Amino acid sequence: MNGYVHCSRLSILQQIGCMKKLLVLLLLVSTQVNAQKKFAGSLNLQVALPSGEYSSVNGKTGVGGRFNFLYRHQPNIPVSLGLELGYQIVGSRSERFSASVFGFYDEYRLTASNNVFSALLNVRLSPLSQGSAIMPFVDGLIGWNNFFSNVSIERLTLNNDSGQQWSNTKSRWANSYGGSFGVDIALNKKRNTYLELKTAFMQGTKTKYLTDPVIYNDATVGFTELESETNMIIPQVGLHFFF
Repeated sequence: MNGYVHCSRLSILQQIGCMKKLLVLLLLVSTQVNAQKKFAGSLNLQVALPSGEYSSVNGKTGVGGRFNFLYRHQPNIPVSLGLELGYQIVGSRSERFSASVFGFYDEYRLTASNNVFSALLNVRLSPLSQGSAIMPFVDGLIGWNNFFSNVSIERLTLNNDSGQQWSNTKSRWANSYGGSFGVDIALNKKRNTYLELKTAFMQGTKTKYLTDPVIYNDATVGFTELESETNMIIPQVGLHFFF
């Protein structure tokens, strides 16, 4: 006879006690697994403040959003790897006008905008354990910024529904690298939703970009082309999730 005890060989009361112990063990294992979530993400609002040469040459503040996705392989290792994406509008103009096409007048909306799209690799160091009420962190970031200007013409029907649209985009790329410092503050008892506050300090290489969109009376668009380094300081606020 071996040294293992099987629930099936016990009396009814003993079986009930055995099942209770197994249930408690399963709950403990489930809680431990849930507490060690490997994936996290943030969705933040950003205000991109130009810095250094970028501030003196351009000086336009960008407003938009930022998203990052992080993966933490082991809960006892305070390092996460992931991807950060951002989008900001630096300047925009929009005008409505009438024009004749094949002898028929129609209403159009002309929009011109300057934008920045960011794609960055992210390495995050979080010294406190996952599930803490307050979790400070440091990010290391490296990737690219795409400075692009877009001109679109949208035909409007009589009931203001959008009709056919034409657009033209010009873009330039610049390398970007730096880091951010921040803190996540728990918003619920489950510790899976946090308020995130952080500021990124990014260095950007020199590139050409368009700014100051102008729409003229003849429905043409003009931009000013500038060239400079593209350093930014980016305060952010948003939500951080574990899943």
